[in-house]
Amino acid sequence: MNVNEQQTLKDCPHARTKRRVVMSEHFKRQFPVEMDECIDCGAQIWTQEARVRFHQWLLQLKQEKREIFQIQFYLPEQARRGMREILKDYPGLPMSALIRTMTTVYLSCLMRLPDFQDISQRAFELSSYRNFSEGPRRKTSLQFSPMALLDLHAWGEILKLPPHKVVEDAIYKFLALKSEKDPELKTYWSQNLSPQADLILRSL
Repeated sequence: MNVNEQQTLKDCPHARTKRRVVMSEHFKRQFPVEMDECIDCGAQIWTQEARVRFHQWLLQLKQEKREIFQIQFYLPEQARRGMREILKDYPGLPMSALIRTMTTVYLSCLMRLPDFQDISQRAFELSSYRNFSEGPRRKTSLQFSPMALLDLHAWGEILKLPPHKVVEDAIYKFLALKSEKDPELKTYWSQNLSPQADLILRSL
């Protein structure tokens, strides 16, 4: 699709539609969904009924194949130590809850903060990022909800990273920014990442 086609699709009001059944593929499974298709631009529009059915289908799939929604990644001991230090402020919470929170906050910042891409790149260049990401690694498995995993896959496509690498990157950058002494980065952490993470963790 070229730029002109994208602009036409974006500007189309989708005033004329027809119903058709489309095979939508997710997690290497086919989901037959009835949706509206714009006669003028060809856009496929999810109806509310289709969204409800899709959500039910995902929940059923999770009951039957829980392993589909599990991500395996590898973390060095230094990163685990950094997370255990954070968890001292949240007694009883497992490390899995912290990792999900780190990933959620990281993706949320990418989506809503225009300057976070630059901050993220600066975090990647920090010596603390290397400290948390280097060394012998141990495998970790983590379960995600279907919708969370869909978001993870979508962001992975944007960032050109497999989902498990998105999770690893989120952990290292979260830890690096938290431990950074640079005044600007420290302020950014305390204003944008820390409050959101704290809110999530205290609600668990």
